[in-house]
Amino acid sequence: MTKKKLFLLIILLFLAVMVGTVNAKVSDTAGQCIRDAKDEYKVCKDVCLEHFQADKDICRNIDHVCAEECRTGYETCTMIPMDTMDKCKALCHSALDDAKQQCMTAYPAGSADRDSCIDQAQVVAFMCRDECREGVQGSMKECRAILRNCLKACKVPASE
Repeated sequence: MTKKKLFLLIILLFLAVMVGTVNAKVSDTAGQCIRDAKDEYKVCKDVCLEHFQADKDICRNIDHVCAEECRTGYETCTMIPMDTMDKCKALCHSALDDAKQQCMTAYPAGSADRDSCIDQAQVVAFMCRDECREGVQGSMKECRAILRNCLKACKVPASE
């Protein structure tokens, strides 16, 4: 290889590395921009929700500070049932994954038997998730009743 060809090869490699570095920086910049946009969206959404709730409380003649305390109590009340439901549903998803794997092992790809097996596994998983929801339904109803009673106590007396 001549010195001229070697020199050109080195320049081409250098340019390739530089272009890759620029693309990585552009990609990182775009990624940061997207993360910033998501953060801004979340803040905007939270502010809008707060304004909506304050306006709704005014329309219902409810003290907003009191209502916020009720909502916080509701969130606390629902934490355990929601956590219980999430754990239950995770078991359903795990069982579905296992069942699908068994179907794929037992039947050839594209076969009607495999499709039927996976369909049945999905039905079982749906029923499992439904049982998870039903399992916490009573607790969630209690939390909603507590919230309703709390909000009723926040009513602002009508001014004369």
